[in-house]
Amino acid sequence: MTLLVKSLLTCACAVTLAVGLSLGIVHTLSAAPQQPNVPLVSFPDGTPTP
Repeated sequence: MTLLVKSLLTCACAVTLAVGLSLGIVHTLSAAPQQPNVPLVSFPDGTPTP
């Protein structure tokens, strides 16, 4: 019975850690500012020149 309790406690801790870590990653990524969507190369007339 003690081994079963230890394994259930270990699983519960692992699940709690995984959920907390995933929520922390999502929060960190959503807190980062959005990068501007500026193209590196632009053609003023719309056609590339060779």
